Amino acid sequence: MANKIENGDYVFTNGAAEKAGQMEQVLQDLRTALFCRRGRFYPNKEFGSTAAAAASSYPYHENLLAAARRCLEKYEGVLVKNAHFENGQARLTIVFYGQETEVAIHFDTNL
Repeated sequence: MANKIENGDYVFTNGAAEKAGQMEQVLQDLRTALFCRRGRFYPNKEFGSTAAAAASSYPYHENLLAAARRCLEKYEGVLVKNAHFENGQARLTIVFYGQETEVAIHFDTNL
């Protein structure tokens, strides 16, 4: 199991890093893939998404939805259901393994 991450930092309880459950780990992996800008991850330049570029081109939600679907198409059992912008951040509704959840992405960093 991998360490649990919230807001880009490890989560600690009593001085020890918390472990993420299997579903939580999958969600963390999906969010990381969406958040990381395509071409900026070493050693795999194909990792990441073009969602940040989609955030600045009209029609925003359609471009974001397409970028997110392209990024996550390699993950089995994952569907990007909806994408929209709210309060300066991208919000994606993702269905994975029958569970629906919402992921928020901020594009104000250089990852």
